[in-house]
Amino acid sequence: GRTPLGDKGLGRLSTQKLGSKLEMITGKEDDEKYNHIAFNWDDFTEDIVLSDVTTEFGYIPKKNKVKGTKLIISNLKDTNAWEGKSADKFKGQLSQLIFPFKEKRKFNVFLNINGERVDLDEIGEGLRNQAVSTFAFAFDGSILTLTGTVKAYKIFGGSPGAEDRENYEQLISIDKGKNFFNFLIDKNSNKRSFLTDVNYSGLNGELYKFERKFHLADLPSVSLINREEKIDEIAEETDSNLAIANPGPFWGEIDDFNLREADSLDSAFDNFAQYKNIVKNQIGIRVFRDGFGIKPFGIDGYDWLQLGHSQTSGSSYYGLRPKNTIGFIALTAEENKDLKEKTDREGFVETPYSKNFFLLMGKVIDEINELLEKTRRGYNDYKR
Repeated sequence: GRTPLGDKGLGRLSTQKLGSKLEMITGKEDDEKYNHIAFNWDDFTEDIVLSDVTTEFGYIPKKNKVKGTKLIISNLKDTNAWEGKSADKFKGQLSQLIFPFKEKRKFNVFLNINGERVDLDEIGEGLRNQAVSTFAFAFDGSILTLTGTVKAYKIFGGSPGAEDRENYEQLISIDKGKNFFNFLIDKNSNKRSFLTDVNYSGLNGELYKFERKFHLADLPSVSLINREEKIDEIAEETDSNLAIANPGPFWGEIDDFNLREADSLDSAFDNFAQYKNIVKNQIGIRVFRDGFGIKPFGIDGYDWLQLGHSQTSGSSYYGLRPKNTIGFIALTAEENKDLKEKTDREGFVETPYSKNFFLLMGKVIDEINELLEKTRRGYNDYKR
């Protein structure tokens, strides 16, 4: 039931880059035998017509109810690419391209190099429980819903100073942040950083939870299309023939971690070095379509949502930080078909649909950063 992926001969080009000889063994569940196809890319030369190239086709016996496809690429172009530091680099690249949240995976990917099983980084509930704030968002085609939980430890942030630790213990830990929360939502006492639409938790180290909803139609500079010609129009137009460019339903999650010290860790994840390495390997908010990563979003540190810019510009000094944030956005080929990838698979083609996708994600980040900013600045005022 999965939607087929692949376009413009990408798989063919990939196999050619790895090695010259290609075999494909494939069969359906009820077939009595596998189809076996084999050929050598080196045989496709300029002085020979395509019909004269030698290709092997035959059958291999198989057990009933066994199904699937195996590709065997041999006569490798560069055997060193699969050893030493190159192999480690490959592992990291593959980890970034495969959906890392194992409880939500549609399928699993296993890696074995030269007989050695390689564990790809997995982000399970044990590790995610260590996040100091977590957020989830879902767009249904019209309304964007953002929910989240901010832990009290997010306020402390692992600051090493003894005075900061003492303040945190006396002002927050003593009553699980209840009095501070009351200060946060009091518009008279907390005029500068007053928060609305948040609910006190006090459970499992949580300070508060929230839920907010936004209509795509209400966002500034929303992109429109002509219903017939599907051309980009300015948002101020009121022509009845214009419609909002709907990028299609999608959802995702963002986890905010503190890597400065291990005090926030509980018994669910007691190996701080392992925790820190996995978070560092997986940082970034990545975009996946049917479980496969789309470059360059969140890969190799690419900060496409400009989390670092908010921090350095001062607009949100206490907001999400690129080196402490892991997240994903889940798309499908079926529901997000108008978000078309570039021919080099490096991002989306600029269209009204992709503009509105970025507009929605910008709203998610702005709301999270504003909330975290007010919470932390509110704490500064509360201490005084």
